Amino acid sequence: HLEGWKLRKCTYIKGTANGLVLHDGIWSETPFAYVRDVSPGSTKPTGLNDFGLHRWSLVEFPNSTKTQVCVKHQCGTSIVESCFGPFDIK
Repeated sequence: HLEGWKLRKCTYIKGTANGLVLHDGIWSETPFAYVRDVSPGSTKPTGLNDFGLHRWSLVEFPNSTKTQVCVKHQCGTSIVESCFGPFDIK
């Protein structure tokens, strides 16, 4: 479950979320999903947000120790990538 602050008033670029896992000191992409996303592809307002429950697949990398998600936003004429985490895998 992710909760955090959105600082910029930028628009989420749908389909740009990438799940990553850390295994053997290497970050690799892995299937990623928002579980029960009530507003798929939506842009959150600035301020404190509940980003909901997220799920990463560990099938390909079962010995992963950390995970993170990276997303892209359109900020005026610039595209900005933001990464959240890393988070320990429990």
